[in-house]
Amino acid sequence: MMFAIKASTFRRAGGVAAGMMAMAVLAACGGESATPASNFKPVPVTPVLGDTPQGEATAPVELVEYASLTCSHCRDFARQVYPRLKREYIDTGKLRYIYRDMSIDPQEFDITLATLTRCKGPELHHTLVDEMFGNYASIMESAQKGQAAAVLSGIVAKHGMTWDEAVTCMDHTPAIREAIAKSGMEGEKKLSENGRPGRSTPSVFVNGTLLSDISYEGVKAAIEAKLNPDAAPAAPAPTTPAR
Repeated sequence: MMFAIKASTFRRAGGVAAGMMAMAVLAACGGESATPASNFKPVPVTPVLGDTPQGEATAPVELVEYASLTCSHCRDFARQVYPRLKREYIDTGKLRYIYRDMSIDPQEFDITLATLTRCKGPELHHTLVDEMFGNYASIMESAQKGQAAAVLSGIVAKHGMTWDEAVTCMDHTPAIREAIAKSGMEGEKKLSENGRPGRSTPSVFVNGTLLSDISYEGVKAAIEAKLNPDAAPAAPAPTTPAR
């Protein structure tokens, strides 16, 4: 997928956020725009640089998901599988869930989105990840038109983040991008160790084992196998003889 927001634009405009604003102006005017001058001064932020686990630390099963915020399959997992896992396993103390970023976007727009989810402290990390996936279509469409800044500013403002804080995290807090890069490299190494070289998202590990079936039924079966290792496998459903 190609986005109207390009890394070269970020550099000309003096940063990711400035680049988004420049592209928004360009799209609105239908022509070229001058590189905006920036007198921006960073503001205090509380960046998330490590994991923000959900669930009990003593839970017998740990699920680690590596995902990209521009990955449609990750969006599907977040909207269709994760809520059921949270209700049935995380909230009941059976599962510890860890979300980690893995960039797969050559233009690194997924990294830009991830910096925003990590900008406002651990308490809001999962909430903002959920917001990004919940607004996936509008974010992707606006990015293609060079209008992502308006959509993203609305999303972060909804959760008490000012645009100055957002710009600080996107453009002036390199430790966030370093943490995202580290997360992706660790995930890539784990995939390679499991016979899947390169990067792919979502990649889901249950107690360190890479799952091939990440439907709810597949993940549930993997969790149940860890919770009840001595249980006999379910008997196959009876079949009706062909006539």
